[in-house]
Amino acid sequence: MKFFILSYNKRMKFFLLLILFTQVAHSLVLSRDVFCADQTFVNNLQASKSFRVEGTPPHPALVSTVAQLIDEYKVPGPLVLHFTEAVGPRKVWSLALSREKHIYFAKNAVDLLLGIELEKVANEVCRKGWRGKKTFEIVYTNTVLEQFLRHTGTKESLSEVIQKKTGLRLRGNPGEPHFEVEMDFRTEELVTLIKQLSDLPSEVFSKMKLKRLSRYRYGADLPKESASGIYIEKDEIILLCDKAFMDNIEDVYGEGTLLHEMGHAYWYGTSESLKIKFLDISWVKKGNDWEKKTDRSEAFISEYAMTKPEEDFAEHFSGYVHQPEYLKKLAQIKHDFFHKNIFTDTTYFSTVAKNAKVFIESPVPDTKKPWLEKSLGESFSTSIRVSNPSTQASEVAVEVTGARDDISGIAPTLQVFEHEKNSKYRVFVDLNPVAQAGGSFSLKGVVQTNPSKLAPGIYQPSTFSLKDMAGNREYYEAKALKGIHLHGLLSIEEVAKEEIDFSKIKIEEAEPIQGFPGTKVTLPLNFKESMEYIHLNWEFTGLEGKTTHVCHLKAKPLKNSIPCYAEAKPGEPVKLLLYFYKSYPSSLIKLASFVVHYMGTEATGKTRHSYTVPFGVVTASTRIETGHNNLDQLDLGVNDMKLAAVTQANSEGGDQNIAFSIPLVNRPAGEFEIYINVRSPSGVKVAALVSESSKKKKYEIVRINEIDYINFHLPLKKNPEEGEYIVESFELRTKHSSTRPLGLYLPLDIDGLAVQKIKLLERGIKKTFTISDEKIIRHN
Repeated sequence: MKFFILSYNKRMKFFLLLILFTQVAHSLVLSRDVFCADQTFVNNLQASKSFRVEGTPPHPALVSTVAQLIDEYKVPGPLVLHFTEAVGPRKVWSLALSREKHIYFAKNAVDLLLGIELEKVANEVCRKGWRGKKTFEIVYTNTVLEQFLRHTGTKESLSEVIQKKTGLRLRGNPGEPHFEVEMDFRTEELVTLIKQLSDLPSEVFSKMKLKRLSRYRYGADLPKESASGIYIEKDEIILLCDKAFMDNIEDVYGEGTLLHEMGHAYWYGTSESLKIKFLDISWVKKGNDWEKKTDRSEAFISEYAMTKPEEDFAEHFSGYVHQPEYLKKLAQIKHDFFHKNIFTDTTYFSTVAKNAKVFIESPVPDTKKPWLEKSLGESFSTSIRVSNPSTQASEVAVEVTGARDDISGIAPTLQVFEHEKNSKYRVFVDLNPVAQAGGSFSLKGVVQTNPSKLAPGIYQPSTFSLKDMAGNREYYEAKALKGIHLHGLLSIEEVAKEEIDFSKIKIEEAEPIQGFPGTKVTLPLNFKESMEYIHLNWEFTGLEGKTTHVCHLKAKPLKNSIPCYAEAKPGEPVKLLLYFYKSYPSSLIKLASFVVHYMGTEATGKTRHSYTVPFGVVTASTRIETGHNNLDQLDLGVNDMKLAAVTQANSEGGDQNIAFSIPLVNRPAGEFEIYINVRSPSGVKVAALVSESSKKKKYEIVRINEIDYINFHLPLKKNPEEGEYIVESFELRTKHSSTRPLGLYLPLDIDGLAVQKIKLLERGIKKTFTISDEKIIRHN
């Protein structure tokens, strides 16, 4: 990790942007008088600001830095800054004591906040004989800024800072497109916006065709339902939904999604000549359309980048900032294009201090993509036969021959076939590798279709992905291959979407059952026999969260169950009876959206329609009372996390594993899930899931000195990628206790609010391990 002190009169145009972990360096310009000030200066500064200093007297420059953060981001006071003698990974955290927020700094926070050795500089410039007239630029890392703002910022102050610095609005005005389905960003989401906007050079941001960044309603799908975010060119806005910030395990805070949509804004704001220059890398003009020059994945960071030119640009714009090593590995030519033509003088990388890295050293690393000996058309074959004449069920067999890899071998993959007229109908075939004489592999798979869930017609193979055991992959465009004809019992015609009057939504409090609060819901939606189930998405005003009920309208009720559907005749409004877990805090809840799923029939196909409830619908809210004020959340004592090496065969085909041992903190009732993310040298995610609800427990809980430790393994693939890895984040989810009232089954919500996301380097926590000769030899 490098930091620079730049003289004010010799300032270089150079950006050291340490993204992913340290992010961009922010600066504070101090005069010599301020830098060399004594304790009197500190006392005077405190008197003029809304904070006071306690503990070990810090260097005046450190207090000035914090004072600037307080001013720049309008952090509300009063604040108490505690400077401790403790040396530990957590540099900034806060507690609400009385009416003041207490911010704690470990002894080594000085180095992280300022990035320079203050005493050495002070000895040089503060001595009596020094007569220079320098102005010092002291830099501090985005990691510390982010952590500071997550604990001290407010929605109001952070929103004001973003709008003042960028000119972007964060919410539409009445009458503007999408206003009725927008809401305020959450505090942590605003910090993400600040961090990503800070990462972009001003000359890049200024070229974006962008007026507004907006948060779509909790629980609601965007107009493009599968999207995490969308850029709307005609309105010059980016809309971000739950999938960007809350539901994406790998993209913990939505940084990749935001950058992707900003890539679209840049694309539509840049010159035609630059667009043509980019398009010439991978595309060719045929008539009025652009087509890929190759069906292979050279110069593409992802499969999605291959779909159309503007997605190609947006994916690589995001990749240049968010996954620089991964981009270099998969698409060096695109990386060079962005470096030369867009992010000039700006270099992004994820390098951090050595003790923050994972070293993977292998004498023969597998970094080359797998390949097919012949073209996909010659290698890919399918066969189909009707295996059950009475039901018209078919057996689909797929084989891909001549797959090769240098070292680690071919990995399993999934082949998807989509109905050519309705992509909601799909058939999935798992392909497993079988070694052949001569060193090649064949991939084979067989699946039995279910005509009651399919429409008849041609099913076309989509992109084929060939993978090896080290995580390298190659994409092949498969749509030119011959499709297969399948029997089905459902139509491809969809149910028409109803126009409804949202003001007629009716929500009433229902009688609680043994502490479980109940709600009666009437939707202004005509009941149809083809309705299969309804998702209702709720937002909690006091929790900045959401949860979901699912009502299966066609399921037979269990004995002693209270159905979530109150019977109605076709054409009558849908009525639902729902219950919430009693572990929630008391809160005002609002119906944010609902999604209606229809069964497929001979007349209509499988259909889903999403309805987003506009703000201001008073009848779409109610209050649940549980007697609690807070929601307990699962947490991990990541400061005391320990790593160890374990050699044993694992599910990834390798024999090297990293064992985690982490204290469990505040474990609430119910089943937990822990998602672990490690980033490889090339930016590829290495992930694992530890789930209490899994039939096979892949963890153990051990009690030591009155503390529960959870122990589990992260399996590594055979011949792991060479280079530096780092443990990046955890996401913790607690499923509420399944305890139900005695003798009854209630229609309870399924998505709990007990979600905790921990991005380790934000907390200054750095864990590493080293592999040499395919063995783990070091860890910390």
